[in-house]
Amino acid sequence: MASDSAVEIRPLVTRSEYEGCVALQREVWGAAYSEIVPVTVMEIAVRVGGICIGAFRESGKLVGFVFGVTGPRAGALTHWSHMLAVREEWRGRGLGARLKLAQRESAAALGARSIQWTFDPLVSRNAHFNLNRLGVSVVRYAPDMYGPSGSELHRLGTDRLVVRWDLAGEVDATAPAGDSAEVAIPSDIDAVQRRDLDEALAWRAANRRELGGLLEDGYQVVGFDRGGDFGRYLLVRAAPDPAGRTDG
Repeated sequence: MASDSAVEIRPLVTRSEYEGCVALQREVWGAAYSEIVPVTVMEIAVRVGGICIGAFRESGKLVGFVFGVTGPRAGALTHWSHMLAVREEWRGRGLGARLKLAQRESAAALGARSIQWTFDPLVSRNAHFNLNRLGVSVVRYAPDMYGPSGSELHRLGTDRLVVRWDLAGEVDATAPAGDSAEVAIPSDIDAVQRRDLDEALAWRAANRRELGGLLEDGYQVVGFDRGGDFGRYLLVRAAPDPAGRTDG
């Protein structure tokens, strides 16, 4: 297999490259996936500030891409990263990180202050990638965010964590002092699902109740511990201000 350095990360240019993105969506999410982003929508989005960046082999074959749209939110320009896909044989080799970093650079050049996206809170490898490698912050837990999609990857529903990657200024990484909590998830929810769908669905319900409940109660995710049979979200709730003050 070719080395990662033989893969070029760059914006899409031709219609055939966009058609390659559509084909890769079907490959990753399955032929029955009902939320395919078509070529025309991707092209139009890019014309008005969206971002679509591909990972290309020397032969020109697309092996991964990241796509999102840009717009105002709460008075600041924000980029929403809608999808990231990498061919199965190229996963675990750093292409996802390279695509996200290229997206970050492009969004910053547009004047965006942050990038937001979602990931499945039951997928340990994604929690590790987003929280530990990229250093995103969790905004909220969104139950069944995307609804039915027809994809086999979504048999457990589409509960998601909405996360934010700040692009401007330094982010205070100091954990707030106060109560702490942990929420465990399987190290490989896909293996659990293949073995016992009911058990996997029970994990979904527990995660929604525990992680979603803690976030609703004012806790913040400050890290993710990946190891052994389980991963663990680490959370802290800020101690109340003794003077009774509140932010804002």
